[in-house]
Amino acid sequence: NTFTSNCAPPVACDPSNACAFTFDMVDSYGDGWNGWAYNFVQNGIIVGSGTLASGSAGTVTVDLCDGIPVDVVVATAGSFGSEVSWTVIDPFGATSASLTGATGVAGDVMATFTPSCTPPACADPTGLSAANITDVSADISWTDAAATGLYNIEWGVSGFTLGSGTVITGTTNTTESLSGLTASTTYEFYVQSDCGTGIGTSA
Repeated sequence: NTFTSNCAPPVACDPSNACAFTFDMVDSYGDGWNGWAYNFVQNGIIVGSGTLASGSAGTVTVDLCDGIPVDVVVATAGSFGSEVSWTVIDPFGATSASLTGATGVAGDVMATFTPSCTPPACADPTGLSAANITDVSADISWTDAAATGLYNIEWGVSGFTLGSGTVITGTTNTTESLSGLTASTTYEFYVQSDCGTGIGTSA
């Protein structure tokens, strides 16, 4: 008798050269993606996939090879694409790719990026949030992922261009109170870690 062993599963690199990325999936209506699904392709190999079968949100972890470009490709096209959005988050909390509103047909590339498994020299702050919101003020906060103890903040009316907002530099708190806001207005804020001379700042 003879036998043939199965093929090894396709991989784009040695697993020791890969790290975990998070595929955050959202459906604005709350009934899943209605057939939309995406593949992660490296070196022509599908290394992961994700879809939201039901509900308003879900996550999938995808191991991606360090330094090898990855395409996020439509696996299947569904209906109600305007409800679909997703974000790819790297192991250090930064956004690698995102999409709002599904379009295209199977095989279309929706995003391309090159994964990095090396921690940034100066990590981005995480967990940004706002609380104690009134008509004219709000308290913002974040988590110090870089352990620097020094931060820069920029805020303004939603949609403002970075560089044109109100800037607060060199704060040592992980909370800040914003005042002088206009009632019934949506605001955005950004926080940057300052890791000092020789290292620089985060995104």
